[in-house]
Amino acid sequence: KQWYQRRVRAIGPLTNLSAVERKRPGTLRNAKQIIIMGGNIKEGGNCLKTNFASEYNFGMDGSAANTVLTSGCSNIVVFPLDLTNHLQFDREIILSRAKSDKQLGFFTSVMDGALAAMVREGECLPGTRMLSIHDVHCFIYFLEPGCYVTTSFEECRVDEDGVVSLGTESSSSTDSSPGSVKIAFLEGADESQITSLISRMFETILVS
Repeated sequence: KQWYQRRVRAIGPLTNLSAVERKRPGTLRNAKQIIIMGGNIKEGGNCLKTNFASEYNFGMDGSAANTVLTSGCSNIVVFPLDLTNHLQFDREIILSRAKSDKQLGFFTSVMDGALAAMVREGECLPGTRMLSIHDVHCFIYFLEPGCYVTTSFEECRVDEDGVVSLGTESSSSTDSSPGSVKIAFLEGADESQITSLISRMFETILVS
């Protein structure tokens, strides 16, 4: 199915991708890129199943995560909690970018809905205005990889509980070109550029 042309974005447990690899070994090796929201290095986890030892997506199926990360794909990019927990966006700054009452209403609905969900999940206290957007980063990176800085590793393994073990550090860059690294973990980002891009995405949704 021409996997060499595909850039895969994975924002949940990696069970399905792992199943593809088990059924047809070598399939993921041919993917152009795999972008993953998952894992934690030094940051505490958020998976109740593993008593918060790991991030949710990896913790729910550690074996699957290991299968994907050791598949041999030369361009895997991972967004761990170490980045996404701390890359937060100010509700008031997002709302200030609205250019009409219609946009303001839409921005407010999206931001307040997301913040309410974070409160329900115990990720923040009621009244907070700082929003974490874990999964959305995978899509932003897909569009604008230059917004992020990565640290690359030659090897990465995940145990049954979703706990990550990293191999030798390779290099840092603003983007990971196909074939240049094994696994790139995101370590930093241009918050101003990402905030601007999110606002433009909201505007596009309203126009479409």
